[in-house]
Amino acid sequence: AAAGCRPGDAKGNVRHLGAPLEGEVVTLRDLATRREALGGRTVTAEGTVTFVCQEKGCFMEVEDDGVDANVRVRDHAFSVPKDAAGRRARSSGGVLY
Repeated sequence: AAAGCRPGDAKGNVRHLGAPLEGEVVTLRDLATRREALGGRTVTAEGTVTFVCQEKGCFMEVEDDGVDANVRVRDHAFSVPKDAAGRRARSSGGVLY
């Protein structure tokens, strides 16, 4: 679940949402291949937003290098902008296994 998120647009504009980013920086491929080893740890990963919950902005789907991940907002601490699809986003939070 994401504690913080930084969606950016094509012009490099960045919006900070939630808590500051923290944890080891990993790729989505790392998450896919090392999920058990990373389980329970806090990490930061980046990808292109492919989908955002259109009801409350409470989760997003991200993709990077052919790997997809579902990123959920912890405790509804913030909402992902519903128009964030296509933008790059960096998020940090606990790895659920």
